[in-house]
Amino acid sequence: MTLKIIETLYRGCRFRSRTEARWAVFFDALSMSWVYEKEGYDLGQEGYYLPDFWLTELNCFVEIKGVANEEERRRCAALSQHTEKPVYLFIGSPGYSPTIESFYGDYDDSFYFEMIRRHLVDCENTSISRAAICAKSARFEHGEKPSPKGISSMNSLSIRSRQWLLRDAAPPSFVEELGCSALLASLFWARGYRTLLEVSHFFNLKEYPYGIHSASLMLGMDQAVTRIRQAITEHTPIMIYGDYDADGVTSTALMYDVLKACGALVHTHIPDRREGYGLHATIVNSMMGWNSPLLITVDCGIKDTHAIADILSAGIEVIVTDHHVLGHELPDCICLNPKQEPYPYTMLAGVGTAYKLASALISYYPQRMRARDILDLVAVGTVADLVPLTGENRALVSAGLKAIEQSTRPGLKELCQLAKIDQRAVTATDIAFFLGPRINAAGRLQHADLALELLTTRDPLVARKRANQLNTLNQQRQELTSTYTKKVFAQIEKQGKAHDPMIVATVDDSCHAGIIGLIAGHIVEHYGRPALVLRVHDGKATGSARSLAPLNIVKVLDDHASLLIRYGGHALAAGLSMYADEIPALEIALHDSARAFDYTQTSHADAYAALADLNWTLIEEQQLLEPFGMENHRPIYFIMAHVSRVRTMGTQNQHIGCELSKDSTTIKAVWWKAAAYADQLHGTMAFLVSLAVNDWNGNRELQLEIHDAKVA
Repeated sequence: MTLKIIETLYRGCRFRSRTEARWAVFFDALSMSWVYEKEGYDLGQEGYYLPDFWLTELNCFVEIKGVANEEERRRCAALSQHTEKPVYLFIGSPGYSPTIESFYGDYDDSFYFEMIRRHLVDCENTSISRAAICAKSARFEHGEKPSPKGISSMNSLSIRSRQWLLRDAAPPSFVEELGCSALLASLFWARGYRTLLEVSHFFNLKEYPYGIHSASLMLGMDQAVTRIRQAITEHTPIMIYGDYDADGVTSTALMYDVLKACGALVHTHIPDRREGYGLHATIVNSMMGWNSPLLITVDCGIKDTHAIADILSAGIEVIVTDHHVLGHELPDCICLNPKQEPYPYTMLAGVGTAYKLASALISYYPQRMRARDILDLVAVGTVADLVPLTGENRALVSAGLKAIEQSTRPGLKELCQLAKIDQRAVTATDIAFFLGPRINAAGRLQHADLALELLTTRDPLVARKRANQLNTLNQQRQELTSTYTKKVFAQIEKQGKAHDPMIVATVDDSCHAGIIGLIAGHIVEHYGRPALVLRVHDGKATGSARSLAPLNIVKVLDDHASLLIRYGGHALAAGLSMYADEIPALEIALHDSARAFDYTQTSHADAYAALADLNWTLIEEQQLLEPFGMENHRPIYFIMAHVSRVRTMGTQNQHIGCELSKDSTTIKAVWWKAAAYADQLHGTMAFLVSLAVNDWNGNRELQLEIHDAKVA
């Protein structure tokens, strides 16, 4: 292990609770030694004790210092050597060095915790030499500012049992520099922008091709393009191996379109969900007898070293394109992954990674296709996969939304029509809530090939048929999810599990395997606890887990791997398979691992606003921030208002409709899937809301979407 030194851009580094600090950092060894006395690991000449707690609980260590001198580097390097775990030295402002008192102070500035947590969340189980590029949100490493700390936190919990944190307002000097309203300036300030130059860069990312990095920067790109061109020239077959979610399907469709346009002999394979995620060596059976075959993975493969070894041994060459976190060992083939140095942006989706290969290949066949012609698929897959819409992703999605407006792809036209979306004005929100779920429905309930054909066909009749099928499947998915979620909630209440450290629920094989992850997500949302839903069939169980920070669910499963057949995933979502008779033991183990953490969630407000400020002018200003998505969310405002005319609405009375008033201003509001809170809305209250436009039957009016509420 080696030492990673990270220069940070902000000095605020206190923690609101010992729980947060406990998860994130080995804080200040010199101070901690007397707090824990001498109950830990003695580094002797290195001058401090390391408590056993930190050795056993953390996968890596962090030390925060105002400055980093040679002594600090030496001590951290020694710590890395002794523990064989990564050590990160975060360096803040000169002269500022936090102390142990930061554990216990009632501070609101949680910025540093958030930055470190995000940076480390995907570093686990990766080699330290790749830690910087595996970081989930180390935006400061590629030129973007991290989010600032908040200035105030209201102590009482909200209706949704959340803490609220209000971001800093923009200072007058920043408002003057931008030359815009104070509220719009605060929205930029809340996103970490501090100068006009930084804001200009944010705007320029919407101007194609600004912000889109050269594909040649991705490690292995030249070799990959050379091998594919060889296959095209020699007319040898290429198999594209994808995944069954929207990112995997759009990646497969994109590569298929490009290879066909370039004259390749191309085939596709997307596994059935029952086969499980990832590359399976059984694909060899479909390629037997092929002459000099080439297999290209999209949105998978980076950790499938054993399967790739078997495929290579069968005489099939492999190119991996994947965006997932790198494993300890890379496959023995060409691997394209934005998390490999020296690529400057690590957070591309699977379809964004495939686009890099496609654009590099297209440059050799300029008469066949333009790279911008496939950006419609890049936008759909990127938004649907919930990757951050920052940096290059913002540039790709912005250009992709414009490509959708002009797209002649019959499948997208039909899907937009069924979803009642104006193709000439598609937004990232439309993709996230309407297009993406329909594409995902195929892989959840039937087979992703239906969605693949929708996106690749040039026959309008076939596109219409497939779009109708996906629409029907999505409706079925919604109904099944609702039905089984209610059953699981009833089971949780009956068994008294609502307050378990981690909720474990089971369903029988009448529940479709494609929806258990959605059910787990609903449990997390409703009960505020990590959840595992297990589907039992013939003595075995397949499960889907969803977690909350700070519990890294994959790390927990690592600790209990002996109870599992197979597992994998990310910090907050994982899948597994196991023998059914091991479920009680796993439930006990999960409770033991989960009970140590505080799962109180924090909702952030970008700015305080008077109700009268939420007007059509602000709607126009908000549009400057689009496309909205992960890490560039639709602005959320903290307001005070009187609530009236509260009612439930929707086909199942699952939503709330009401009016919010203050002085002479009244605006209609909705709170989606929140009918259970209707009785708690009365009088003057504090709200977290976003501002939207309700466009129905040609009538446009302002509408507030409520995210949370609390007694004023």
